[in-house]
Amino acid sequence: YLRLSANLAAAEEVGFGPGTDGVSENASHAPPPKRALGAGELTGLFTFGSPGTAMVPLRNPLRSNGTFPGKRIFTSRVQSIFGVQLRFHDPVAFCSNVIGLKHPEMDILILEGTHKHPQAYNWSSLSSGLRPAADLAFWVSGHNIDSYVSQLREFTGPYNALALDMAVLSRAVYPNYNPTAEDVAREPKSIGWDLVARSLSEPMAQDYSEHAGIRSFIQTDFVNLFQQRSTLACAVVFVGTHDFTQWVANLDYETGEYCGMQDVHMGFLLQVRRATSANDYAAFLKPSLNSCKELYVAGHSLGAAQAELFAACVQQAPAGGQPGAQDFEAIGWKPFGKAKALPPIA
Repeated sequence: YLRLSANLAAAEEVGFGPGTDGVSENASHAPPPKRALGAGELTGLFTFGSPGTAMVPLRNPLRSNGTFPGKRIFTSRVQSIFGVQLRFHDPVAFCSNVIGLKHPEMDILILEGTHKHPQAYNWSSLSSGLRPAADLAFWVSGHNIDSYVSQLREFTGPYNALALDMAVLSRAVYPNYNPTAEDVAREPKSIGWDLVARSLSEPMAQDYSEHAGIRSFIQTDFVNLFQQRSTLACAVVFVGTHDFTQWVANLDYETGEYCGMQDVHMGFLLQVRRATSANDYAAFLKPSLNSCKELYVAGHSLGAAQAELFAACVQQAPAGGQPGAQDFEAIGWKPFGKAKALPPIA
């Protein structure tokens, strides 16, 4: 059994109840930047087993309550140990919280495989950035992308269809599952999503010049663009950790600026920049975005962290001359003209 969650109980614990936007009167945020002319907006962000990405929760400046559309999804289970009922979670979803990193302000979907009475809750946006609480059990199998896909297949709640699609796409892009473009395209095609563009990330100049060049050894990955045949909506999907060198990015806990947002996890922000500053991205993926009617962003694990930063930059869309404008220009989500079907590349 599974539990859909966006948790009213947790909201009440921190003083937010039904009907509130989850932002306290004392909360302070930088004013939103002037958006770039023609900048598009995100339709949905779907992440699976994401770590925290910033010291202050990423916030959507296009909504009054600061939440991103979509769902942050993680697994949970209850186990009896010596007669005591203990709750365990996907460990990646809480491990970075221990050092102060927070999740974005957005709704949560909890996949709970052992709960006999599924319940729906509303999480306030502020409390959601701290969930789940650390249990230090390191339930490693709970982080496996297969766990997310299999549990979403069983769940019949209102968020199942799109969340399941995004989980399938997030699994399909793993090169250890699907090494070729033809392999990546196969399962998504069966559920109505075509692989229409790919771009290979590249090391940046600073990867060679800083920290004895260790960042230059991080395994490069493809960013994948899928388009849903029935709606012409697109999904940008990032790859999660699959190579030991990518732990250089995962454990790079310094913080920096990305797209005008401060105190962002350095390893994750550099990973996004390696993707969006690549020649492949500018040549193949960026031009294809203009044919998309809507834009979703998704990923699992390290891919989820990149998806969150990419999505936050799309919503910020700082105009030229403002901090972070170069990051948004690299992404390039500026839809114009009529959406059209893109030809599958595999």
